[in-house]
Amino acid sequence: MILMFSILMIGAIYHAYLNSSSWRATIGKRTMGFTIIKKNTLPLSFSRALLHYFLSILPFFYIFYLFSYQLKYNIDLFQAITANEFNILFGIIFTLWLQIHTFTRSKTTAYDLICNTICVYNVTNAKMPWQKIKKSQQHA
Repeated sequence: MILMFSILMIGAIYHAYLNSSSWRATIGKRTMGFTIIKKNTLPLSFSRALLHYFLSILPFFYIFYLFSYQLKYNIDLFQAITANEFNILFGIIFTLWLQIHTFTRSKTTAYDLICNTICVYNVTNAKMPWQKIKKSQQHA
């Protein structure tokens, strides 16, 4: 349990720090040429990037719950999903959470809608994440 919590916290700090840094992206997003910004083109704050991370991993808690339910009652996955109204309701919510981007015009995920962020194809000029960006480059 401590290991899982540690991994969760390391991932949260990694995601929040890099997405709120001058890079505006994690290493993978930067490699692919993407940045995450607020819809008003300003960079994310650390707290907004942290919220973005936890909302993005929310579906994994449902999957973890389903597997533990499956092990507890020694049933298959379909039986675990349809075992009661709670599991069915959260299964529907889980599906909508993962697939809402198919219903939005800009293909925005649920956590991007909640955090008011967008993912754009744009790399900042900052060489290192802790480097300050000049005011003239902030809205680029």
